[in-house]
Amino acid sequence: MNTIDFYLRLSLEDGDQQDESNSITSQREILKDYIRSREEFTGFQIREHIDDGYTGTNFNRPAFQKMLALVKKNEVKTILVKDLSRFARDYIESGAYIEQIFPFMQVRFISVNDNYDSKNNENGISSLEIPFKNLVYDYYSKDISQKMRSSVRVRQDKGYYFGSKAPYGYVKNEKDHHQLIVDEEVRPIVEEVFTRYLSGESMLVIAKDFNEREVLTPAKYIGLKRGSGIWTGQIVRYLLTQRVYTGAIIGGKTRVYEVGSDHRQWMDSKDWIIREDMHEAIISQEDFAKVQNRLSSNAKHISRERKHFHILQDKVYCGKCHHKMSYTVYYGKNDGYCCSYRYKEKELWLHERKDKSFGTGRSCVKGNSALHRKLS
Repeated sequence: MNTIDFYLRLSLEDGDQQDESNSITSQREILKDYIRSREEFTGFQIREHIDDGYTGTNFNRPAFQKMLALVKKNEVKTILVKDLSRFARDYIESGAYIEQIFPFMQVRFISVNDNYDSKNNENGISSLEIPFKNLVYDYYSKDISQKMRSSVRVRQDKGYYFGSKAPYGYVKNEKDHHQLIVDEEVRPIVEEVFTRYLSGESMLVIAKDFNEREVLTPAKYIGLKRGSGIWTGQIVRYLLTQRVYTGAIIGGKTRVYEVGSDHRQWMDSKDWIIREDMHEAIISQEDFAKVQNRLSSNAKHISRERKHFHILQDKVYCGKCHHKMSYTVYYGKNDGYCCSYRYKEKELWLHERKDKSFGTGRSCVKGNSALHRKLS
């Protein structure tokens, strides 16, 4: 049976995002009306590709990529879209698909509202109309993006919280999701981290104790699937550096490189938007400042230069937990391989070598002092 492919798209800024929005339904009906009105499509089976909530400024969309994979397999003969803006808002790349890729793959492309059918345009989109429309859509997308960025900036200036999830130690106010309130269930954990670190305990000791007590890590507590569920020194350090615990909201830490890009760049700290006293503090500003001073004075000078690349790097695995070990250079101490998953054990472990090239090394040996050993 012959198949015709519908491509339907709705971007985040286009409106309602509940299930399939009215806009998606509207596009579908327009395309169905089009094929009903043309006898050549009688009896064709419809196959839909829906990107609901994806920008048109790039082609990193799951449904589009699946459709493109079918095109490469010569399983797509005709693609139907409501208009060119639903297909893409990047006039250069959309032109490449319509004028070069689809004709080469013998795929017919139809844009209903633009009255464009590649079957009736053997010379591609050489006319001025279609490229000009693509250019207008591209400009429109950039204009919308700039307006949205300005809107976000205004709300950041007012101290609104924009994270998808509240930071560990807080929950979002049900009446205003831009407002944070203290999560009393884990407030004692945050306070304990700061108190113990200020009293002189190391981050590794705090992490090991939390693992023994089976305290949920921040990621697991707020319901994220990523992470091993093991407290590490890095997690403790992360909590110790979060200014949100003083009642401050910090915005503008990152920005996208360009419209439609998924890549973000970190902004200089002097350009951050910082608003104090936006919610109840868990840690005083005085204690937070003391912690930052201690972190700075105790910072390890670990070299990551290429000259320290070790011959077994990316080949050494922990003999107990089987995770990859990293080679670290500590000035003033022994160099060696270190397993970041060692903190789960009630006793510290001396990890031994496991080499991909030469098979499995010896099992881990318990040790009360060394966290790593030098491999020669």
